[in-house]
Amino acid sequence: MELAFCYEYVANKFNGKQAAIAAGYSVKTAEVQASDLLSRPKLKLKVKQLTDKYLKKVEYTGESILNELAILGFSDMNDMLNEDENGDLTLKSLKDMGYNTRCIQQLEITNTTRSFKDSTETQTDQKIKFKLYDKRATLELIGKNLQLFTDRIHHTGEVNNTVQVYIPDNGRNNKD
Repeated sequence: MELAFCYEYVANKFNGKQAAIAAGYSVKTAEVQASDLLSRPKLKLKVKQLTDKYLKKVEYTGESILNELAILGFSDMNDMLNEDENGDLTLKSLKDMGYNTRCIQQLEITNTTRSFKDSTETQTDQKIKFKLYDKRATLELIGKNLQLFTDRIHHTGEVNNTVQVYIPDNGRNNKD
């Protein structure tokens, strides 16, 4: 059951209670069992091995995830747009954008064709609308990983540092 728990722990996205239940432990004791199992050095090692194997399989590492976050967090509109001599902007081709295409969350292209009165000519206008991923949220994730932000709690009130310790006599003061 211990080995099953390790596999289930990784499969259940590191939810110990669910892993314990899936491995056959009682629903009532699943949380306690998970805590106990995860504290055992042999099982910790097995979970690490399975996690590394899983991450290798999906080709994600902490470094690759941080690199992807950096691409999103440090993206620049100038890497995605061309500006002509009149100041008109056009979207670069996806090929020219390179890895910056990963920064685009939503892309909407609308073609509008207009015809003119007294003419057989038509004109097609293209409107491109795109939205990038949230830079602030991405940069917060990077900052948290680098431990740049520390939550601070301000306490007010009186602090009492007195500790009372009771030491039982246990017969030491009997002079018999």
